[in-house]
Amino acid sequence: MTRYHNHIFMTVAVLMIFALSCSEVLEPVYSTQVKIAQIGGCVSAANTRNSSMGDSSFFYEFKDMLKVEFWLSGNCCPDSDRFASDYRISNDTIFVTMADTAANLCRCICNYNIVAEFSNLAFDRYLFQVRREDWISRYIFYSEYVFRK
Repeated sequence: MTRYHNHIFMTVAVLMIFALSCSEVLEPVYSTQVKIAQIGGCVSAANTRNSSMGDSSFFYEFKDMLKVEFWLSGNCCPDSDRFASDYRISNDTIFVTMADTAANLCRCICNYNIVAEFSNLAFDRYLFQVRREDWISRYIFYSEYVFRK
């Protein structure tokens, strides 16, 4: 009988250890709100921003909300609403994918200012990557760390 009780005790102990080790850790759920838009018109020297990061074509401000501004080149007509955008947030990386929707309308190229805003982000640091998927194929334009201040 004692052998039978020892066997039951060991089985119950193993099941309890297994049940405790499988307890689910609940992390807070963040509903990130995202807005990505192109500012109409070509970027000129008059509307450039002096960035402390040394690259005047990438600027960010990260307090309650992450606001990122960057340039993308594209055909100069039409000069507004020419980029399709998509995004994905995976752990501490934000992937933004941009595509030029009107690549071959005119024989001119200019830079466009893109503004992306992210609210309710969980972390204080992200790797922010901008990918281009269109006539340029798949190319990473920016890969910058952004930090909450």
